[in-house]
Amino acid sequence: MSKTSGLSSSLASTSSADTPLADTSTAAVLERVLDADWLSARTGGRVRACRIRVKPEVSMLMSLEDRRTGHATGWARILWPVSASKARKTLRQLARTGRSAATSNLGGKLVLLVGRVADDPRLLPHLDRALHHGAVGSWEPADVLRYNPARRLVVRQEHTVVRIRAGEADKGLLLQDIHRFAGILVPVPELEEDLGQADPGHVSVQQRCGRQDLAASSQPEDHHRAGTLLAALHAGTPRLPAQLRQRLPDGHPSPHDLARAHASVLEAVAPDLAARVLSVGATLPCRLPGTPLLVHGDASPDQFLHDPSTGQVWLTDFDRARLAPAATDLGAYLSVAPPGMSQAFLSGYAHGGGTVPSEEELATALALARLSRLAEPLRQGAPTWRQDIDETLTHLEEEGPWTQ
Repeated sequence: MSKTSGLSSSLASTSSADTPLADTSTAAVLERVLDADWLSARTGGRVRACRIRVKPEVSMLMSLEDRRTGHATGWARILWPVSASKARKTLRQLARTGRSAATSNLGGKLVLLVGRVADDPRLLPHLDRALHHGAVGSWEPADVLRYNPARRLVVRQEHTVVRIRAGEADKGLLLQDIHRFAGILVPVPELEEDLGQADPGHVSVQQRCGRQDLAASSQPEDHHRAGTLLAALHAGTPRLPAQLRQRLPDGHPSPHDLARAHASVLEAVAPDLAARVLSVGATLPCRLPGTPLLVHGDASPDQFLHDPSTGQVWLTDFDRARLAPAATDLGAYLSVAPPGMSQAFLSGYAHGGGTVPSEEELATALALARLSRLAEPLRQGAPTWRQDIDETLTHLEEEGPWTQ
């Protein structure tokens, strides 16, 4: 994308000379998609698949990342015959705004669509309004901080960060209200309030904060600080306005529901893993003990922005905020904390006035967090996704008080 156009560099057209797929099962297509050389040949750039979402025998949607830089360059969607009409609908939608997507036939009546980040059909209406009203300007691939096709785009600008999301406008407005309330309790990036007609239910603009997130930090004091911020967030629950409290989701997702969601995909690509995850979901405790509090809901280290030069930390991204026991956030953080940082985090939580749950409660929260993230290696396109999921399931099957 040039700095003047606001669009990423165009992907080359796909080649119709490629050998058609002999096996068009979901498992076989996924294997091809995870082959970066095959995917690059089909999409016209040296890319790998990431943010993969699978609907078995229906569709497979993914972001395309440059294999050298890791920057998002576009999206690709594979459609099985049952959903092939969506390809025509997408092309018509893009054509109405002067955009296009490359198309090819993969064999077996499977259709491949390939487009640029800025031409994401689900995000396009909101992105165009944001561009028209000046909420976002031009950007380079390196400025795309997060891209989840058909769901969310986060773009860095000179002084701000712009978030564009699909879905219901009411949900977007709720997230902004949660963000504003959280800002009373803990440091958060300041929201730009005057967006005019720039689609506030789908577009938000925040102050640009920090140089990195805490996933990259090996300093105990940084994770200690994260713990104190979460304690302050939880402690602020009594200050929640009644109207905002009523709009918040309630409770932690049940392990049964999480397991069924994972199994619905794994059954098509790894039936043995699907059976095991259903068994684990039936074994884990259904709920966490504790008083419902305002929790972040996805409190991993990468949700804490950090400026190493000052030590300042900001909490961001309240997409999964809800009312649930404090252990929900603690388990989420501990499940992906950098090696050796867990104790510093829990110490910070206690220092901030939070009550650290018992070892058994933390073990349950950690297990639920790991179950929630079980399919992440597959979503991220990791070549070792089977092994990674197997190892997590083995851990859940063998450790914890629920296995006794």
